[in-house]
Amino acid sequence: MKKLKMALSLRLVLLLKLGLGTTGAFAQSAAPVSSGAAETIEVRANKLSVETKIDRKVYVVADDAQSSFGTASDILNVIPSVDVDADGAVSLRGDGHVLILIDGKPSTQFQGSAAGENLRALSSADIERIEVLTTPPPQFKAQGAAGVINIVTRKHHNAGVSGRVQGSLGNLGRYTTGSSITYGADQGAVTLTAGFRHDLRERRVESFLIAPDSGSGQVLSSHSGFTERLGREVPSVGLSGDYALSESQSVNGSASWTKRGGLRTYTQQNQSSDANGVLVSSTGRLSSGHDPENDYDIAGTFAQKLARPGEALEFSLHRSISHQRETYDYTNQSFLPPAPDARSNLAFNEDHGIVEAGLDYVLPLGKVATVKFGYGLERDDYGFTNRGATVDPVTGDEMINPSLTNDFHDQQTIHSGYGSYQAVTGGFTWLGGLRTEWTQNEALLVTTNTRNEQR
Repeated sequence: MKKLKMALSLRLVLLLKLGLGTTGAFAQSAAPVSSGAAETIEVRANKLSVETKIDRKVYVVADDAQSSFGTASDILNVIPSVDVDADGAVSLRGDGHVLILIDGKPSTQFQGSAAGENLRALSSADIERIEVLTTPPPQFKAQGAAGVINIVTRKHHNAGVSGRVQGSLGNLGRYTTGSSITYGADQGAVTLTAGFRHDLRERRVESFLIAPDSGSGQVLSSHSGFTERLGREVPSVGLSGDYALSESQSVNGSASWTKRGGLRTYTQQNQSSDANGVLVSSTGRLSSGHDPENDYDIAGTFAQKLARPGEALEFSLHRSISHQRETYDYTNQSFLPPAPDARSNLAFNEDHGIVEAGLDYVLPLGKVATVKFGYGLERDDYGFTNRGATVDPVTGDEMINPSLTNDFHDQQTIHSGYGSYQAVTGGFTWLGGLRTEWTQNEALLVTTNTRNEQR
């Protein structure tokens, strides 16, 4: 299945080479152009190369213009069986229950309503490959009924100093900029990245309905129109590195910060008419607000090679935090019947944190079999607070609306252990495994002091 995409944009990239550093060349090429009247330009681009394994399909991101300028959403959208809708939501084989991982670890950036926006903020130039697991092996947690999508970032760099500066310009004032600089040596490398994306989305929704009024039984025709304008400004900074302590020991780590926010406005109009076309009601609603979000992510890994070839022990630690704040002001208008404007506001606070620690052991048994064991500890903390109020149009005083005000906290702890055995028998590769999870969940509705515990 081949997906086609249309976009209006102007893109520019600048590759820098300093010292002993090297940078990749474009995979796109143009045929020679003659000086005659008829000119032909041919553009070539590499497809995603695919490797099929027993438990996953691995799509290696090509070093071409699309990969240099695009985002994670662009790359996912060209992978068969993966779909990304207009809001950035990801589905696998039509099922939206997908677990998205970065280098095998979950991140608060790719969970919840902001996941699609954050996928657009992740540059495809930083992605080495994408692994699609429709039947995940036991080392992955049970979340994600449709499967797991693991985004593996680039970590291998040449010796010396190299850098990249890139930009993209689109219609309606859309643009993205990004830069990175890498220092590589025999024992490791360090990369610093920074980027900024400015986006604008507009949406118009209209609905028409003909139905009897619930009170009078009179047939009414209703028309509702909704216009939304959503601005996005997304700065990001990241630092990553890896270092070989010895021939048998290595460490790597990463830290990143991303901010997402902008002005969000919408206008809504509602009108109803009777069977004779006479207008019986007309109302409107205006809204303006902001929804800033800050995401922080830090991870580290220590790997130890053991006595046998391929035998290894790895310890990992990961922390991911997301803070989202939303505030909206509303003006409710009634033109027919005439009535004074009514004002109100609504605020949401959402905080999500993940702490993970893992220990994984790999033991090859000759050339035809591999055994894996591991233990993982995960702690999720989630808090959600919403506050609604009506505003006096004369004094500006706020009155809290209890039906729109709430405070909810949730804490989940997961202990997991797994074991798997993969072998080749008679030309067939087979994989078997077992995963066990002990989950403790404590939810507290602070507003009513209602507590719920599950184990």
